[in-house]
Amino acid sequence: MAAEGGSARARAEALRRMAAEARLKADRMDSMASRWEAGDLGERRVAAALAPLEGRHCRVLHDRLLEPGQSRVNLDHIVVSVAGTYLIDAKNFSGSVVAEGGSLRQRGGSRRLLDDKVDKVRRMAEQMETSTSSVIEPVICLAGDSSAEFGPPVAVRGVFVVPVDQLAPWLLARPRLPSPAHLDTEVTRLAATFPSATEPVFLSISPMLGRRAARPAQRKQPVQPRQPVPPSRGSSRAARARGRHRSSAIKLLICVAVALSMLTGPGQRLWWAGAETAGSLIAGQFSRATAPVPPPAWTPPCTAVSDAAVTAAVGQKVYRYLNGAGDTCSWGFVPRPDATAPGNLQILTGWAAQHSAYPTGTAARFTRTATSVVLTVPQLAAVPGSGAAPASVTQPMLLVLTWKSTPVTSARAELAVTMLAGQVATHLPTGPGATAIVRR
Repeated sequence: MAAEGGSARARAEALRRMAAEARLKADRMDSMASRWEAGDLGERRVAAALAPLEGRHCRVLHDRLLEPGQSRVNLDHIVVSVAGTYLIDAKNFSGSVVAEGGSLRQRGGSRRLLDDKVDKVRRMAEQMETSTSSVIEPVICLAGDSSAEFGPPVAVRGVFVVPVDQLAPWLLARPRLPSPAHLDTEVTRLAATFPSATEPVFLSISPMLGRRAARPAQRKQPVQPRQPVPPSRGSSRAARARGRHRSSAIKLLICVAVALSMLTGPGQRLWWAGAETAGSLIAGQFSRATAPVPPPAWTPPCTAVSDAAVTAAVGQKVYRYLNGAGDTCSWGFVPRPDATAPGNLQILTGWAAQHSAYPTGTAARFTRTATSVVLTVPQLAAVPGSGAAPASVTQPMLLVLTWKSTPVTSARAELAVTMLAGQVATHLPTGPGATAIVRR
């Protein structure tokens, strides 16, 4: 005889087991949500660090798909600049991270090894190189609360590891390519290959436009009068209905083929590239009559200063580190500088000079220390020892010369920055809008 209440007890036990499983599942989901939130915070911190770099010399793409239509693996940030193309993967690790013995470890009791994450970023960059035939530099950007404890950027297993607060200076200090690719073309190509992970992919008529444009022009033939067609077998109403059904079936097959092509990576890339091409063609047709004349390409004033002029001014052999990115040029006394070194001589103009750590004030002035001389020249102020009129100083200037063991005296350094400021003053912009301070 069954015990009293047996079925109720079994039901209660089953419900308690279900509740325990639900709590365990909820805990796992909550932990997963926390990890996604941490990842989102890290990506936003890296995006904020990259924002000041965007301009004529640098473009940034955020949150792109590595394999559209095949997986949801995303590329956090792609930086295209005159110093090359970089895949930047944001990592919001809890606690501090250290590089030791050729590996990356998370500090703490277990000293968790992070080489698998480093290798994954390197493989993603290699896959991007295979898809685009471009050179992609992999970078892990430490965006956690303790990232500042990591120290200077280092290379680990073929991947650069850079704290978020040093990301922008590190990118600016990277050597400029001898022949940098046109940024707009490269960004468009990368955006087509790696579409946004959040924006929809649109259908495009560009393949049809391309075929129509490529078709040679043909002379119109005179319209021939239609000849009467003798009645033939199969011209009945049933035959016409079969023709309509066959046409509908063909159209349905075409729609299915188009939809299936949208589910594959190559198909999505084809449609994305087609959409951009069609958009450019349509925009060009509408704006051709009213589009303003594009401004001439901007030449940073500091790039007019030659290496020989700097060598003659400071009395020491110099090597160019940075050439014009963000209206900043930099030189150093050694041929192979540390990637994070700012350079012994820096010349800044425009927005970079206006928002530097040295206030420009209202008149030119020198700031001296035991191993540095700084010359700040505000906008429309006279350059010491230069014949340039104040009205020709359309942009603020900042020149910083530092030294340690190099035999440069304070008097020679002051003379050097004065001579170089006079040269830069002769290459500042002129004409309408020359006094506008624009971040580049």
